[in-house]
Amino acid sequence: MKKSWKRIAASTFFGGCVAAVSGPAFADLIGGTYSTATGSTWPSAGSPAAAPVYTSLTNGELTGLTSQGYPSMDSNNDGTLLSELVTPSATMTLQAVAIDAAGMATFTQNAMSLNIFPLVSGQAFTAGGLLGSGESPNNGVYAPYVGSNLLGGGAGLPFNSVGISGSEFAIFSLDNGVTNDNIVLTAGTTYAIEFWNLSAADPTDFPSGYNSNEMTWNRNADVDPGGGMFGGHDTLLNGSDTSLTTGLRGTISEEGLAGGAPRTGALALYGTVPEPATLGLLAASAAGLMLRRRKA
Repeated sequence: MKKSWKRIAASTFFGGCVAAVSGPAFADLIGGTYSTATGSTWPSAGSPAAAPVYTSLTNGELTGLTSQGYPSMDSNNDGTLLSELVTPSATMTLQAVAIDAAGMATFTQNAMSLNIFPLVSGQAFTAGGLLGSGESPNNGVYAPYVGSNLLGGGAGLPFNSVGISGSEFAIFSLDNGVTNDNIVLTAGTTYAIEFWNLSAADPTDFPSGYNSNEMTWNRNADVDPGGGMFGGHDTLLNGSDTSLTTGLRGTISEEGLAGGAPRTGALALYGTVPEPATLGLLAASAAGLMLRRRKA
């Protein structure tokens, strides 16, 4: 499915500041709000509103995109996921996550959640995926259980939807309310941004069962040097996972959802980056402490 630029305008509130779009936000996260924005380039967001700090696809690559649905669900009936791996080049305090959504069903807070996992060293990363020894980019896998879920106090952030009928930017703002979700993402660390499809456990909204098109996510074949698009048949986090059918996440090519690798889901991260002067003061303070210890 090729991308349509018919979008519904909405507004996003970040700590009392309003992003450069108009209209009401329409659903809630535990840690913030979810809303939509129009346009053919990544919208401004954050507090104060600004361009994204990280994008998996540049503004020029947001054309000719293909919509991506979810993989099939395994027998555990614990839901499925789509994810984008990101490796920020600058340390940031995260304020918002945005994706270019191709569509979204109407559902309550039981049916979808946003989750972020740090991935540890030892899982070698290339532009095609996180690779084990001797694997090609088409066979990249990762297992998020080695790192804790950084959102929702470890439980992720559920959200509602009133539905998206065409391509729109879905912006998920985060705050430091009950679960303190303005997390710090460290430069050079790879993170998995996972959207869990939990429609199998939501008979109110999905009486007929699992919906693989609960949300569809626009993607492209352009290379993101810091990430790539993955999928999973099960949301369980289990240290004994050894295959894609029991919890490992694989590239959408390996999942049979795309004809090749890499494939990149359209995603942007917004946040605040420490000023160089602030970094200098921190370095000077650290040096001063070391000198005092030596004199002692």
